[in-house]
Amino acid sequence: MNSRLVAAVGAAALAASLAACSTSTSTAPSPTATDSGTTAANASPVEPTSVPTADYTAPEGNQVAPLVKATYIPEGHSLADNAATDRLAFVSANLEQLDSVDSASGYVIQLKNEPTTVDDVIQSDAATVSLDPTGFTHAGDVTIDGERGQAFQGGGSSPDGSAHLSERGAVVTHNGQTFVITAKVLSKSSQPALSEGDFNAFLAGIVWTD
Repeated sequence: MNSRLVAAVGAAALAASLAACSTSTSTAPSPTATDSGTTAANASPVEPTSVPTADYTAPEGNQVAPLVKATYIPEGHSLADNAATDRLAFVSANLEQLDSVDSASGYVIQLKNEPTTVDDVIQSDAATVSLDPTGFTHAGDVTIDGERGQAFQGGGSSPDGSAHLSERGAVVTHNGQTFVITAKVLSKSSQPALSEGDFNAFLAGIVWTD
């Protein structure tokens, strides 16, 4: 596969793995490789180390906004304004940028309409960029605003080398509704690292509002 086609396939994989939700009006790519992507996330999330930075207005009809508030958004990310209505997605690059940037990242809170397990999410996310699901592992329990959920982490590279993913996530149920909360970093050139600290702070900043 020639380099131009690899880049195009990589950009498509980035968009797909960020759930086709990466159009944002005021973001710029920011460094994300601050921690190894292999440290287990089996402890309760830490408190954010700075004043919460969240300042966003969800689009009309968003299903998640009435149920949960993200009070901490990692630097360089902002709300994607055309995300699917079942999620809040905070991204570092919009769709128009993906052809010209090497990497992009996103933090997503997604409402599921059916019971969902960590294994379900691993299989789905791995398939998005053609990864081997054995590259993901369970990472213990995590507490999100008083609700206990299950965490996972992992990543890998697509067989054609066009996309490389590092991901941390959690599945949690609140008032009978299941939420999948993820942080992803995707690169078109090499395996990226994902900040455990930023993900834990994002989890710690989640507040149930219903």
